[in-house]
Order: sequence, then C-alpha cells, then structure tokens
Amino acid sequence: MNAFLDYADVTSEQMRDGLLFAVSGHGRVPDRKLVELYATTSSSVHLANAFHTLIPDRGGKGGYAPLSDQELSANLIGFEQDFRHCDPSKYVASGFSVAEIKSLGDFPDYPTLSGVPPPAEYREFDIDKALPRPYRPFRWPFHQTMSLTKMDADWWLEVENTYTSRIAQRKQLYEKHGEGVLQWLPGSELACKELMEMCLQFLCTRFPHYFSLADDKKTFENKILASTEDVTKKHPLLVLLDHVPEDFAIMLRNPETGYYQFRAGLICSAIGWNLASKFNQQLHEIHTPVPDYKQKMQLSMDRQVTLVFVFIGAAADQVRFFAKMPTDKPIQRGSWALEIDQPLYMPPGDPDEASREFQSADLTAERCHFRVDWQTLRRLPLSASMVFNFKALFTPVQEFRDEPYIPSILLKVLNEGNEAIIKYKNTWHVEHVVKPLLEQKLSSSSLLTYPNVPQHEQIAKFAMASRDWAAPNLPKVRRNATEALRAKAFEPRLQKELSRLDPSVPFNPEVRYLHHTWAQTFFSRPEFFFQPSTVPELQKIVTLGRRLGKRLCVTGFGHSPSDLSLTSQWLINLDKLSRVLEWDVGGKPGLVRFEAGRSLGNLNESLAEKGYTLPNLGSINVQSVAGAISTGTHGSSLSHGLLSNSITALKILLSNSKVVDCSAEKNAPLFRAALLSLGSLGIIVELTFQAVPDFNIKWSQSLWTLDHILDTWDADLWTQQEYTRVWWLPYLSRAVIWRGGHTSEPLREPKRSFYGGIVGFSLYHNLLYLAQYIPSTLPWIEWLIFGMQYGFKPGAYSLSAVQPAREGLLMDCLYSQFVNEWALPLSRGPEAIRRLGAWIHGDEATARIPFPSRGVWVHCPIEVRVSDNSTNGTTTTNNPSGVKPFLAPTVDTEPTLYLNATLYRPYGRDPPCRERYFEAFEWLMRDLGGRPHWAKNFAHVARPEFEAMYGSDLAEFVRIRDEADPQGLFVGEWHRRNLPISDAVGFEAEAAKLPSPPLTSTSEESFDYMAKGEASVYHSIHEERDSKE
Repeated sequence: MNAFLDYADVTSEQMRDGLLFAVSGHGRVPDRKLVELYATTSSSVHLANAFHTLIPDRGGKGGYAPLSDQELSANLIGFEQDFRHCDPSKYVASGFSVAEIKSLGDFPDYPTLSGVPPPAEYREFDIDKALPRPYRPFRWPFHQTMSLTKMDADWWLEVENTYTSRIAQRKQLYEKHGEGVLQWLPGSELACKELMEMCLQFLCTRFPHYFSLADDKKTFENKILASTEDVTKKHPLLVLLDHVPEDFAIMLRNPETGYYQFRAGLICSAIGWNLASKFNQQLHEIHTPVPDYKQKMQLSMDRQVTLVFVFIGAAADQVRFFAKMPTDKPIQRGSWALEIDQPLYMPPGDPDEASREFQSADLTAERCHFRVDWQTLRRLPLSASMVFNFKALFTPVQEFRDEPYIPSILLKVLNEGNEAIIKYKNTWHVEHVVKPLLEQKLSSSSLLTYPNVPQHEQIAKFAMASRDWAAPNLPKVRRNATEALRAKAFEPRLQKELSRLDPSVPFNPEVRYLHHTWAQTFFSRPEFFFQPSTVPELQKIVTLGRRLGKRLCVTGFGHSPSDLSLTSQWLINLDKLSRVLEWDVGGKPGLVRFEAGRSLGNLNESLAEKGYTLPNLGSINVQSVAGAISTGTHGSSLSHGLLSNSITALKILLSNSKVVDCSAEKNAPLFRAALLSLGSLGIIVELTFQAVPDFNIKWSQSLWTLDHILDTWDADLWTQQEYTRVWWLPYLSRAVIWRGGHTSEPLREPKRSFYGGIVGFSLYHNLLYLAQYIPSTLPWIEWLIFGMQYGFKPGAYSLSAVQPAREGLLMDCLYSQFVNEWALPLSRGPEAIRRLGAWIHGDEATARIPFPSRGVWVHCPIEVRVSDNSTNGTTTTNNPSGVKPFLAPTVDTEPTLYLNATLYRPYGRDPPCRERYFEAFEWLMRDLGGRPHWAKNFAHVARPEFEAMYGSDLAEFVRIRDEADPQGLFVGEWHRRNLPISDAVGFEAEAAKLPSPPLTSTSEESFDYMAKGEASVYHSIHEERDSKE
C-alpha cells in the first residue's frame, strides 16, 4: 500500500488499476471511449458527467443522474482537505469522486486519462551526446508576444548530458534554501501525487533504457544516477527533485473565490524571486512586477473560472486566453533574458543580485549568456490542477556567430523593444558588452543584417529562431550553406572503416545542413549531407552507412509534403548525378537512359533538343525523376496512368552496395517494387524512359456550375480532350474546367491581365492571411478571387493558349500549403463531391461524416484529377512496360479519381481548420474506398488500414523490401509508422550515437527550428572537431 496515500477506506477490489471503477461493483469504461470524452470536453464537470454515464446503475440508484455544477460545488472536498482522508462520496474539482480516484491506484494510464498521447520511445537517445536544445524564442520581425504554441507530447520533459550535474545542483539548492525552493500546502496532495506519477511514467516510456518502474509500481530505477528507490516513501515533490531536472508550479482553484492559487511547487531556477515570495498567491498577485499586467491582463486572467497561460516572472502580452483548458491541449512558450555567467537561482537578497544594478567595466563577453526559460502548461486529469513547468537553458552570447539573424533580431529587441518589458528583464547590466558584440558580428557578415527579409537558403544555414519569420513568401529554394567536414574530424570508427576502402573514391560529407520540405512544414538536421556525382561515391556511402549502422535517406527538391524525407542521420541528394547517358537505347526511338538525379524539367529540355517530350506531367517539373516515380506522381488524363508507366528499366543500388538491373523481364518483382518504393528499397541510380515525339497542346479553362460538372461526369467531362483537370470551388458550387489536347496550331501565350500576375497573387495571399483571424470571410474571398479571374458568372470568360506540352501541363502551386490527396474509383466521384460539399456547407445529414463541420472554413480550390492505371500486365503506348507498382494507389478495375484538399499557409502560418477538416476528409475518402497519396499530408490512417487497402500487394512489397534491405538501412521513422515492416528488420538506432530524431512541426506548433534535439548533431560534431584540432 502506498505510504503517501492511505486507502484504508477503499476495498482491495476498488484498487484495481486501469480504467475500472468498482463503485457498487459495476462497470468497465472502454479506453477508446474515455479518450474521446476527454478530448472533446473542456469542462471538467461535463467531462465527469459524460464519463459517468458509461457506468450503469451507479451507486445502486437505478441509473446515473448527471452531476450539475451546483451539486459539484455542494459536494466538493475542502480546498485545504487531503483527499486521502475525505468521504469517498465527495468530489474533487475535476468532477470525479474520491472513491473513483482512489480506485485507480498508483500510476494509472495517464495518457488515456488525459487524452495526451504517450511519448514515443527515443531509441537512439544517448545521454552523453544529448546537448540542451538551443531555443530562440524570437519572431521576425520582432513583436512582443506570448508565443503560445501546442506542446509536442514527446518533449514535455527533457534530459541532456547536463542531467547529473543539474540534479546535484538542485539538491544542493534545496539543502541550502529548503522551503525557498520546495513547498506544498494542504489540499495539494492529489495534484502532487498525480504530477509525480505522470513525470516518472513519461520518463519510463520515453527513455526505457535509462528509467524503469517495477511491477509493484513502487520501485523506480534511474540508471543514469545508478539509484533505485521506493517512490512511495517520500513526498512526490521530493521524488521529482531527485529525478526530474525541471521546475514545477501547481495552481489550484479556490472554490470560494474562483481564483487560482499557487499551492505547491518545486522552483530551483528563479532569478529575483523565489517560491516562498510567491507561494499561495493568486495570479494577479504573482504578476504584480510584470509591466502593464494590471491594466491589460488582470481582468482577463483572474476572472472566476478563467484559466490562462502566464508564467511566473514571464513578460505578459495583451491577449485574452481561453476561459477553460482541456486536459488534452497542453501548450508551451519561451521567455528569455541576458545574464552574467549562468545563474540558476538568485532569490531576493542574494549577494550576486547587486551585480545586476550596475554595468561593470570588467565584464567580458565570455561571461555574457543568453538565458531561455522554456515553459509548458497543462491541466492534470484527476485533480484538475494547472501545472506550469520551467527549464532554464543558457547559451554564451558569443556563440551567436553561427546563427543568422539572431544577433540582429536580439539587437533590435534591445534597442526598440517595449521599454518597460526590457527594464523588467533587467538586461541593462550586460548591454554595454552585449550590444557592441552583436553590432560587431553584424558588421562582419552581411548575411546577418536586419531588416532584409531572410532568404530561404540563408535561413536554412543555421536557423534556430521563430518559424514565423522563416518564409514570408517562400522564394525558390536553393541549397543552403554547409561546410565540408575534414577527414581528421571523423569519429574514430568512421576513420577506421574509411581506411579499409578505396581512398581514390571521394567521401565528402557536409555538416550544418538544415533539410526541409518545399512548403517548410517539416525540418530535420542530418548528421551528414552528401551530393555524390558518381555511382562509386554512392556505393562508398552505402558501404560505410551499413557498417556503421546508419540510416540513409535520399531526397530531391523537397516537394513531397510529408516527413518522408526527414532524417537525423545521413541524407543524400542526387542533383549532381544527373547526366543523360544514352539516346535511342537499343535503337528504339525516344528511349533514353539517364542518371536518376535529373529533374523532370531538365530531362524535358534535353528531350526537346532531340524532338521528344514526356507524355505526361503533374503540376510541377522540378522533382527528380527518381523521386517522382518513387512517390507515385501522376498527371490528369484518362489516357495516362502514373509517370512510372513510361519507365522500361532501372538500376538500383541496394544495401549490400551492389547495383542491380531491373525491368519487366529481368528481376521483375524488384522492378515492380522499385517503381514506387518510397525510398525504402534502395537508391535508384539510373532510369530508362520511353519518351514520345514532341507536341504542343491547346488548352482552355473556364468557369462552370457544379451541376454541369456532375451532369457530364459520366458523359464527356473527362474525355473531350486528352488532358483534363477540375478546380472545384465549394462555397460557390462552381468549378473551373481546364482541358488540353494535341494541336498543330501555332504557339500562342495565354492572355495576360493585370490581375493574373502579381496583383492577383498578392491579393489572394493577403486575403488568406486575413482569413487566419476571420475564417468566416473565406466564402467571400472565394467569390472575389475567382470572380476576378474567371468572371462572376459561369461561361463569362475563357482563357486559352497553345504551348509546348512540357509547359502547358504545368501549374503554379502558389503558396506554402498542406495537401491531402486521395485516389478513389472514378465512379464514386459525384458522391464524394456531393457529400464533402454538404459537410462544408453544414449539411451533416447529407454528408454522413461523423465529425462536426461547425466553425470549419476551408480554402479553395479543391483539385480534381483523373488517371487510368488499370491496364496492369498489358503493354500499351502509354505503359510500355505493362507493369503496375505494388504500392500504386490507383484503382485496378476502373479509372482513378484524385481528390486533393489543399490548405494554404499564408506567410508561413498554419490554417486553423486543418486538423478537423483533414480528419473529416480522410474519413469520407476511406468510406468511399480511397487510398491516400503516399507522399502527402494524410494523418489519420493507421498501419493496419494500409494492410487492408493493399492486401497481398503490400505484403509482397514488404517481403521484397525486407530481402533487399534486411538491415533496414533505408527504413526511417515514416516507413515504420506506415508500413508493416518486420520487427526483425533493422538495427538498434543507438549504434548511430547521435540523438536527433526528425523535426515534424509547423510554424504554429513550434517556433523553435531545433526542436526534437536536431541541434545536438551539429554541436556534437563541432565539439569533436574542435577537440581534435
């Protein structure tokens, strides 16, 4: 029995763990249902009501009577009462009874209770390599803001190579200051226990090779500290002090006043205050020193039943926050300051506090540090308490020389920031040293000068600041600046393996490379970045990667919208492997052999010189040909299927470093797998492509009613011309039809208008940005934008042109975006459009989609395209090999429809409706027998569903893949998440010794480029290089 929790008044039957409530001996609550209830209910009382309705005959009353706010208030335990000694029929603030909470026992399933998913196991984590993340809580251009973002469940708590020293330092502070750093008041017992258990549960799940909890749910082992203890023998906050290097403040709502009070805490990183000086205070009392707090924030933040996000000592912003916060929506932010040395704790009256009152002439740049207090807030599910946690991180200001824009934006903040806030931060005592240092850095590097808008490749050089200034307009991407790593800087094991290989074959890895998708929605920092120019170079990389147990990932231009191309290990780009090798292969006209890194656009340019062209294109041509076929790229024509249909042969480099020839006749199963391999099979190094004689197309586009589209769907909508695509405008119930076909007419450029260029582009972009804040304007924006371009009445205007096919088939993708495209039977198209349109318009009965549409406003257009890939096994003009990839999402028995829900990210900001819109869209697509485009932004498809969608084809692909790459050299996080790859395949990622998982976040989810530990890669290499020099 838990010594801290005396359960003498609860039977042993009631003590069963999990979601079993034995009140009156009745009822088990399904885990999934409970999660749904928690995730959709923000009110604690209503949450409990919904939960209790699942328990039949509660208390022997013949049915459960919902608990009203008044009943809860009348039956609450006292604010200062210890729930362990209260009447079991009484309630706590969450709306659960004391008996129900006690029935959970110790360490219940908190992810299920809270709705926050458990963290992913961090397999490659190495405590000796893991450096503190370099947070930079700034935005570009700077504006004072609280910068609230969604908390990543994997990174609630962090440990680094400073763990042991930080724990020891915190223990020393407690021994010296006692209640100045750790206190609890009566009534906080449940919250303290709950917090401790959640923290230890997190550590055991996230880092199981370092932390574990015995089956008795008492014995906690910490392998880092080589300690084992019974966590029930001491107060929960003391357990946290011993094992978690972060601070916590527990706020409880006083039912008599309605205000939240600071009732328990562990604070070892306070500057200018301490726990004792703030303890038991209300929010407005705690924030008395914060400038403008009383005038601008107190009313919003201290109203009864109001819950807000402001951290002790943090600068406030003129923002009103949600009145209530659910358990499944934890949030985060960062606060910063400038300090001398690295003071973790400096309470009022500390001798060092006096040094902050004057500018020392003896202060040197080496002693000046940038301090970030990384902070999160979450509601605990059982106690309904609010828990803030804080973590202090320090960076020498001199290290900013490697960070573009950070010196300039910090200098701008110090010079132009809110005077009261800057004074409150107390940066004056170091400004006389820091400002000249920053100015010196700016004058020495034009890359770092403000106010020029950062260019894409410059940001990627070493970006650690806000995602909000990452891409104001997404300029064309060029490779970012990197630096070659000298051979003497290689780790000993790599040097040893290199010595065994041919030294005449180059091995030139680059470091400090920040990889991202074109839309800047996903980022990762690989350990090494390669751009080989020959196949022997590639073979050498693969050989070394296999011997060292690395993960290899190949990337092209970055236009795959998902995190498929992210890695923290070795990233390979084939841009320099792009030569045309042979024309008219085997004497066959138009059959061309070339290296796989060549882009579709460059290939088409070379083909045009010989009088040929590609028969089919998607919307863009910047992808490498290998990348395009590996993800299932397609165009829009019932005369064509996937782009891979034109591939007659290829060569692929496997994990054994051998290059294998493949075609329909030679290594046919491997060929079929390689035609859509998602990068998991090997590295395609060479392709043979059947081109067609060059031709021009005459195309036109005009506005039609949606009724016309649906009426002609089964007639001639898709067959009037060889190429057809539709852009559906859901709010207007109209659509733009684009059609194109072969022509001998002379070339004619489309008619240009003032609106069709930069005016229309900028107007739509800015209106989309406005809609971020007023989403209900989107129907009017759709009417205005497409009315200006195509006329306000169907048939009022038609745009046409005659262009080479290699130009006319392309389309401007406009702005950064999320794209969610699915393939489904063409015959299901009208139903899909009607039901999705009904859902968007709020007609949920017609839509039959089990997600509410209220408050969801979507972007337009929704793209509708087609293909016909149903000729598997039959050689045709447009499919010369007759081979269909195992993983082709297309329909086998009829033509395929592609429905593409696009959501733009105006000026790099995520649309507010994405999660629910995509969830509803994907549910409908699955209901209609659809399959998602492998490389796009689907988010609600589980691995078993893919197995059901693809059946034996997926099983055969995985079998071939596992045989070709048994070590899992080309298997990444995305593949393991979505494909049923055998557990026997692969290796323990600890062998990589670099604790850096890929970053999968967007601008509204994180304003830290270096989230998920990517910085540790660079810093580890940097340190090793410096030490060896």
